[in-house]
Amino acid sequence: MAEFSNRMQQIKKAETKIGDKASLLIRKKLKTEIALAFGESQNPNDSLLKSVKVGRKMGKVRLFGIRINMTKHGFIHQHGVDTKRTGHIKERNIPRKTFYTVKEHGMILGKTPFIEMSVENSGAFEYVFDELGKLRMDEVVLVFGKQLKIK
Repeated sequence: MAEFSNRMQQIKKAETKIGDKASLLIRKKLKTEIALAFGESQNPNDSLLKSVKVGRKMGKVRLFGIRINMTKHGFIHQHGVDTKRTGHIKERNIPRKTFYTVKEHGMILGKTPFIEMSVENSGAFEYVFDELGKLRMDEVVLVFGKQLKIK
């Protein structure tokens, strides 16, 4: 039983390593895609770039997936918007205090699938697929042991 527990710890460590490498691949590609899709004029303070966080999602032993977090406007760009904006009053304080009314109007923002393109072009899916396949096949042999005959 100790051998089994030790092997499961090794599997968790290996899956953690696979998840970390896949996260790094996606994070690098995602930041590149953001820089290309939203140049300096659309993202002057790099708030979207700074907010990107990519990490592994682990269970007790298994890698469940890769998690992508960023500010809300990144996901709005990813999925697009076609809605009506309500009318409201805005306040501006510079150069002097002024109020102005914005009427209800339509808002259409086309989708820019930069997250999908980043994941597809990063090579992370292929990496995870190959590495987890090898690792989990070893686990099948461990669990079923001598009952399983591989030809």
